[in-house]
Amino acid sequence: MTSPPTRWTADLRCCANPKYLVGAAAVVGALAFAEPGLALPAAVALIASSCPVSMLLAMRGARSRCSPPRDDEALERGEPRHDEQIRALRVEIAQLREQRNDA
Repeated sequence: MTSPPTRWTADLRCCANPKYLVGAAAVVGALAFAEPGLALPAAVALIASSCPVSMLLAMRGARSRCSPPRDDEALERGEPRHDEQIRALRVEIAQLREQRNDA
């Protein structure tokens, strides 16, 4: 039976980006083969930078997944531009306010 994850292990799991860890292992392996004296200091530096680099990669990935489509991409799909959509919505809001005031 395993114990539930603690706050420390949950934070550590966020810092363990598999892509970064594989790349770091490849760099350390190559250095161990080419310059054995540099492998240990490089491993320490890469391990120390794993959390900041993983967080930057996660932010970059989140930004690319959450960014709204650009206007030229919307035009290619036949959708109106963003400013046209905003203008149409403002007109609709004004009409609804008039209807509410008339009632």
